Amino acid sequence: MVNADTYDRNRDWCWSSRGQSPAQALVQAEHFSSVQIARTRIDDRSGNYGIDWRHYALGPVALNFLSVTPQQVRRTCAMTSSDRNDGYDLLLMRSGSAHMAHGGSSCALAPGGMILLDCAQSWDLEFPVGSDCLTAHMDGAWLKRWMPDPAERAGIGLDASHPWSAPLAAVISAIA
Repeated sequence: MVNADTYDRNRDWCWSSRGQSPAQALVQAEHFSSVQIARTRIDDRSGNYGIDWRHYALGPVALNFLSVTPQQVRRTCAMTSSDRNDGYDLLLMRSGSAHMAHGGSSCALAPGGMILLDCAQSWDLEFPVGSDCLTAHMDGAWLKRWMPDPAERAGIGLDASHPWSAPLAAVISAIA
């Protein structure tokens, strides 16, 4: 098994499940995600699970490019209690689609859509087809210096036509 703890959040790195059985890839991806972002449960929706992950460290922000087969990623109330993660993830769908249920809200995301995830809340993310997404993982204290109450904006999807979507997507992609 890959030792996810040796992949430093403060350095750039790549990881892939290629060459592993789907079952082993799923176990490793779940552990890796829990160590690097937030404790989660990942369920394979394809029968042939696979993931490619590129991580770029940018001080208080970590960019994670994730290409995955169909999957469901859940963060339960029990996980938020035991993990005590105060971070946030801005998730940008680059290809594929997703359905999000987060903090009592739900939305669908198409390519170009984005959502802010609050790691202190539970969520359920369904990726019904293979997808390519980018997450910008941010420390909660750092984000609160720039956004007064990010928890209030969490769970609200922005589709590609929203005035903030194009500039945010362009900035995140340019930084990457």
